[in-house]
Amino acid sequence: MRSIRPHPYFLVYLYDDGNMRYNYASARQVLEIFRLLCQGQNAVFEPLCDLFNRETAQGTRMHRYSALLKKAVSEIVRVFRKKANIRLTHDRGAVLMPKSGQISETKDFELVTWLVIV
Repeated sequence: MRSIRPHPYFLVYLYDDGNMRYNYASARQVLEIFRLLCQGQNAVFEPLCDLFNRETAQGTRMHRYSALLKKAVSEIVRVFRKKANIRLTHDRGAVLMPKSGQISETKDFELVTWLVIV
């Protein structure tokens, strides 16, 4: 089975409570869930969009979702560092990544899209 590496994108699946279901190392699972949920849909689900807009005051109250985004970034950083450490201890050819290439905070990312599942 070939690994999916959507570099430079990071796909994660977070529960509403902030717990991680799939981190970026499980891109295949995240893409499969997106595919199954969106299959046959050719337009947005308006009632859900209306609910989201009411909940966020048309996107002006995004504190809850910003916190989830920060949680996702923290998890990406944690797994990224863990994998780098494993490479350093198990791969004789591994090298330290320069600070400029490391990810560490939300500003290192740009949110491309999200999918809200109810």
